[in-house]
Amino acid sequence: MVSEDMDYMSIVSDSIKEQTAKLCEYYFNNIISQYGIKDVLQQLRDYCEPAFFHNVHVCKRVIMIGIIKNYSEKQITEMATAGILLDVGYIRIQREYLGKQTSLSETEFEEIKNHPYYSQSIAQEIHQNEIVQKYILDHHKIENGGYPLSEEKYTLSTEQSEINAADRYEALLEWRPYRPPMDFLQAVQTMYYMCSSVTEKAALNILLITSIYLQK
Repeated sequence: MVSEDMDYMSIVSDSIKEQTAKLCEYYFNNIISQYGIKDVLQQLRDYCEPAFFHNVHVCKRVIMIGIIKNYSEKQITEMATAGILLDVGYIRIQREYLGKQTSLSETEFEEIKNHPYYSQSIAQEIHQNEIVQKYILDHHKIENGGYPLSEEKYTLSTEQSEINAADRYEALLEWRPYRPPMDFLQAVQTMYYMCSSVTEKAALNILLITSIYLQK
């Protein structure tokens, strides 16, 4: 559990934070310079601006996870590229379903749940590899659950758990029609209770460290 008395943000020196921020920006700039990404991100921003900013935040948090864990440049690029494309499939969903102020109907919710398929399809269209596409398709999965549903027993990879944790955490920090944004402590405690496996708990631990650098 997380104590309110713990000051996570002061553990790392300012110089290390600055160096890490520069490295994060290097990766981010390389990712958005890939073929087609700026175009689809602009489409997403025009269509559903909150989803655009959410994807940017997820991307940067995933980059930070990769840096902290000393992943290869290829690993970081693939994971963070998936992060910035997770929700681009929203552009293929009726606009009125997104950010709806009242409860979604079953039909509307089922359509929202199709967005990983749409996002994967867009990633394929802009020539992202199968690893990136898989990360995108499975970003709402949890151990043996979530969506899209799988007929077989499903175990999350470490990298997939980290992407999914970043996605959930950023969502908790953001405003939703059905709740206000959570603060750091509320979000972490909620994530803690959502963890259903050792892999997911390990991803949450790494997520906590990223907050030292990203200040949230």
